[in-house]
Amino acid sequence: MSTTSTMTGMSSPWHRHPAYFVLLGLLSVRLAGGLPSSTDVMTESSRLFGNINEYAYYFTDLLVGSPLRQRVSVIIDTGSSLCGFPCAGCSHCGQHLDPLFDISLSQSARKSPCSHCEGSCSPDGTCGYVVSYTEGSSISGIWFRDLVQLGGSLNRNPPVGTSLGCHTDERKLFYSQKVNGIMGMAPRSEGGHPTILQELFRDKAHINTRVFTLCLAEWGGVMTVGGYDPSFHTANSSLQWIDLLSSRFFTVIPYKLQLGAVSIAAGTEAFGTTVVDSGTTFTYFPSEVYNALLAELIAACTSGVEDCGAVRESESCWHLEEGASPDQFPMMTLVFSNMVTVQWPPNAYLFRRTDPSLWCHSFADNGADPNTVLGVSFFLHKNIVFDMDQSRLGIAEAKCPEHRRPPGSNALHAGSSKEAGAGSFSSQAAEVESLIWRDEDRGKAIPFRVLMGFAAACFIAAMLAAWVACCECRSRMYTTVHLEDNDPTPSSRAVRRSFWGVEDEGAAYNFYRHQVGWL
Repeated sequence: MSTTSTMTGMSSPWHRHPAYFVLLGLLSVRLAGGLPSSTDVMTESSRLFGNINEYAYYFTDLLVGSPLRQRVSVIIDTGSSLCGFPCAGCSHCGQHLDPLFDISLSQSARKSPCSHCEGSCSPDGTCGYVVSYTEGSSISGIWFRDLVQLGGSLNRNPPVGTSLGCHTDERKLFYSQKVNGIMGMAPRSEGGHPTILQELFRDKAHINTRVFTLCLAEWGGVMTVGGYDPSFHTANSSLQWIDLLSSRFFTVIPYKLQLGAVSIAAGTEAFGTTVVDSGTTFTYFPSEVYNALLAELIAACTSGVEDCGAVRESESCWHLEEGASPDQFPMMTLVFSNMVTVQWPPNAYLFRRTDPSLWCHSFADNGADPNTVLGVSFFLHKNIVFDMDQSRLGIAEAKCPEHRRPPGSNALHAGSSKEAGAGSFSSQAAEVESLIWRDEDRGKAIPFRVLMGFAAACFIAAMLAAWVACCECRSRMYTTVHLEDNDPTPSSRAVRRSFWGVEDEGAAYNFYRHQVGWL
C-alpha cells in the first residue's frame, strides 16, 4: 500500500528542488539497509504454543495460500529444514489440530516439477521426498511453493513465498501427534529448496537482520524473526554469547557440566558433537554423563541433610508439596568452550506432569550415541538468540510470555485486497507461469534482477526529468508536490518477486528426532 505525503514550496534560487528530497530519501533507505542499529531493526513475531508434558514440543501457526488462507500448525524445529504438513487426499495421515491443507483452494500454489529439484519423482511428474527418523517415524510427499504468513491472524505478518512439503503419508509419531506438521529452521536447506527461514530473511522490506529468537515458557512462548525482545529478560540478566558452529545443524561446544558445586563432566570430548535442537523434547547426554548426572541428583536430594523439598517417587520423578516449585533442587550449570557459564534451573531440567505436584527430570540417556542434544528442556525460561551472520548463540534468563492455543478457533481466513497476494495470481496467470521457475538458476536470476533494476532506474530518471521540465516552465509559481512511495511496483508484483525469489546456495541435510534418511 502506497502512502502520500504533501510538501509545498516556491521555486527560487535557494530552494532545493523536490527531486533532491527523492534522491536523498532513496539514499537513506539504501544506507539503512546495510548494518541496522538497534533502532531500525525490523522484526516479525509469532505466538508459540505447546509444552513438554502434554505436547512434547512447541509449535506455531502458519497461514498458507491465497486468497483463502488456510491455517496449519507446525512444530518449531531448529534441527531440520523441511517445512511441511499433510494435504487433503493424503493416503495415510492422522487426525490433527487443523484440517488437512487443500492445495486446490490456493490460487498461488505451484507444485514443483522433477526438473527443478533433487529427490524422487512422483508418478504425476512432481518432486517427491521421503524422510525417516531413528525412532521409526517417517513422512513422504511432494514439494510445492506457496505464500505463507508466519503466525496466526492476530500476528498480521506479511506473506512470503517458500517451498513447502505436502505430506501424502505419515508414520508413527508424525501420524499420532496433535500438530499438523513441522517447520524446519536449520541453517541449511535440503536439496536446493530454501527453508522458510531463508525466505523470511530475503524479505528485506520487513526483516533486515539474519537473526531469530525463541523464548519458551512452561506453556507456549514467542518466536521473533529479525531480532530479539530484551524486555523478556529477567532483572540483572543480559545476553551471553556462545560460539555457534552452523553447518548442517546449529552446534555448540560445551566444556563442563556441574550440578551445584559438583563437577559432572569436563572436557569437550565428554559431550561429543552438541546440537541445539528445538525439535527434540528432552536434553540428551552421552551415557557416561547422564549416569553421573542422575546419580548426583538423586544423592543431592536424599542425603539426609537436603531432600530438595521433595519425596522421590521413582528414578526420574519427585513429589513436591501441593503448589510448590522445585526451587530447592540444585542449580545445573553448563560452561561452554569460550568460558561462558549458562545456568539450567530446576524448573527447566525438571518438568511438571499432569499431577501438578509431580516433577520429573527432562534430560535423558543418548544410549549408544556419544553426542549431546540440547533439546526443548534446555530452552525453557531463556531468550535464545540465533545470530546467523555473527555465528553466535545468545542466551539470557527470561520471563517468556505464556500462550495456550484457544480450542476450536477458525482455521480458514479470507484474504484482504490490501494484502499482498490476494487475488493477484489468478488475474495474471500467464505472467506468473513465466516467472515460476525463472529464478531456479541463480546465474540467470541475478542478471535479470540487474536488468530490471536498471530499467526501473531509467524509468524513474525519465519521470524526474519530465517533472523538472514541467516545473521549470512554471517558475516563480507556488506549487504543491505529491510524493509517492519510492517503490512504484504494485504490491502484487512485489509478492511474485518474493514468491519466486532466487534460490539460496548450498546443499544441506535434515535432522529431527535424530533423522537418518532423506530420499
